[in-house]
Amino acid sequence: MQPKSIRTSKLTLQKSQQSFTIKNFPNKIADEILFSISDYYIEFSTAKPRSDLIHIGYMRDSLRQELYKIERNIAGFQDSNVLASKASSFVPQAKMIRNKAELEQLYAVTVTAYQNARFKLLSESPIFQVLDYPSEPLTFEQPAYKKSAAIVFALSFFLSCLFVSRKPIWRFVLQDIKS
Repeated sequence: MQPKSIRTSKLTLQKSQQSFTIKNFPNKIADEILFSISDYYIEFSTAKPRSDLIHIGYMRDSLRQELYKIERNIAGFQDSNVLASKASSFVPQAKMIRNKAELEQLYAVTVTAYQNARFKLLSESPIFQVLDYPSEPLTFEQPAYKKSAAIVFALSFFLSCLFVSRKPIWRFVLQDIKS
């Protein structure tokens, strides 16, 4: 009979320890799950704007290079045709000027898209998503300025009354300082 009672007491002790662990365990698990979900959400929400920004940056750089090449070709074509006056010499130049105008428009659109993508990435960055991160509600404690103002006022009133009524004390203090 006695071994059974010892065994049951050990089991009850073990059960109480398990119940204590189980009570705190779900809170820790829930916090970890919320943190990992929030991190995943932030990474997922900024992945597309980040990749769009990279692709638009490549387009912008390639358009800038093409625009530079066409400007060099137009300048070189004009330099080579300074001495030669041909009727057909303006046809390739007009084509290059038209290509330059098209590339300038594409470049302007691409630069605008690049700026918009950068702004979108910035607005969806984790800096602006602090409120989405799970945490306890923030509480702001305002200082008790009324109490401190009342104490300062009472102290200054007391000191001013003390010094105004004790003018002879000031005379003794001034005499000690002068001598």
